[in-house]
Amino acid sequence: MPFLQVGTTTKAERKKEVVKKLKQMAGRSLEVLERNHKKAVQLVWQNPDLTPQEVFDALGVEASEALQIDFAGVNLVNQFKPDTIDLSELPSTTINEDGTVTVN
Repeated sequence: MPFLQVGTTTKAERKKEVVKKLKQMAGRSLEVLERNHKKAVQLVWQNPDLTPQEVFDALGVEASEALQIDFAGVNLVNQFKPDTIDLSELPSTTINEDGTVTVN
């Protein structure tokens, strides 16, 4: 089934539908980033079985990438939906040269 049914609607209607779908997709993308950040907070900072440092240690040299990707997602969400995610409640971390992360 084609994305849009050509011939059954006018070009103006198809254009309107494209705009609607793109806006929905963008909104869903932000929702996914926000949901993933909340899940990451639960896994790292609110984990009942592991300390945050133990989680970062288990990630090893991949810890910095995971942290940086999460922060990039947070920045993107906050760019379009200001003050949606507040990182000030989380402890500070240091990204080490080898890719590991230290909780300060």
